[in-house]
Amino acid sequence: MYFPSGIVDPIPLMGIFTPCSLAALYRHCGPIYALGAALTPLGWASLTGLDAGQHGNRVYDAVDHFGPDADLLARDLHEARIADAFDLPDAVRRLGLFVEAHLKPVNSRHARLIALVMEWLSERSDWKLDALHAMVGYSERQVQRPTQRYFGLPPKALLRKSRALRAAAMFSNPRATEEQLRSVADHFYDQSHMIREIRLFAGRTPGRLRELRNDELSRRIGAGLRETAQD
Repeated sequence: MYFPSGIVDPIPLMGIFTPCSLAALYRHCGPIYALGAALTPLGWASLTGLDAGQHGNRVYDAVDHFGPDADLLARDLHEARIADAFDLPDAVRRLGLFVEAHLKPVNSRHARLIALVMEWLSERSDWKLDALHAMVGYSERQVQRPTQRYFGLPPKALLRKSRALRAAAMFSNPRATEEQLRSVADHFYDQSHMIREIRLFAGRTPGRLRELRNDELSRRIGAGLRETAQD
């Protein structure tokens, strides 16, 4: 996995992909089969307990964090895939049980903050920083640190990412209408600004997304959006 910071991490058999602030590249040889769970910020905090600001833009070996149970699950699923005995519903069930078994409570005040930030990032919001501070009841300084801890970015940068991913998901959606695309474009200063932002956070230009658009691509980009904000 090649991150914009210059860090290159190998992708282990079972990995923890930490929150990414920008689009990252990955390279592999031969076919790859991946099964994973996209986490909301609350899910990330509950499952890992890691500071997303400090640990963002990395891939960690899940064994180092969760211990031998992670290695056992990963090897069982890997061997089943090689033996052509892979059962997807059963694999999803086992991964879900693994995640559930490792969840820990999150401070209630912090959980409330996460929920309010996600509401602020939703399409129903006007996306103004003053509105976020009013919702949370904290000063700008008090909001910035926990937002970076749980989302990996301070509010202003988080808003840029959310806006760009929402636009990218729309451009990759085969059912998006021209009116919807124009509405998305209105959130940027001009076309060149929109192209730069979408490429920065989604890794592709709007034109390329429209060429490739299909439900699977839209779902993948949408997963990145849900990691940023989900109700």
